[in-house]
Amino acid sequence: WYVNLHYGRFLAYNQFIQRHINKKAKMLSIASGRCAGELYLLEQGYNIACSDLKELKIHREVKQLFPPLRFFPLDILRHSLQEKYDAVTALSLIFTFDDNELKLFFENVSKLRFRLRSAVS
Repeated sequence: WYVNLHYGRFLAYNQFIQRHINKKAKMLSIASGRCAGELYLLEQGYNIACSDLKELKIHREVKQLFPPLRFFPLDILRHSLQEKYDAVTALSLIFTFDDNELKLFFENVSKLRFRLRSAVS
């Protein structure tokens, strides 16, 4: 499923992340959906928090299987966070935005100010 669904998209994303982001980096995934790709990274030892517009029943169920999973609701077009991150991902999201939403997205993500430059290679 992980390798073949969506033409291996999750595998490609995570291979890129594994090549370019240090496992110790504090990561935020925006628009995580069911957190499928992020769970793989979590199992590999990455420090990743997931977010999406709202928490779904599946998130509570997944937390039972993967207790370290951190998920919280976030609408990045309306809010930013006080917490700081080393890396932020938004896989399969920004193509849905128009120009104004894209500008707002990047403004709000930039407020997350990365903590460590060494997190990304």
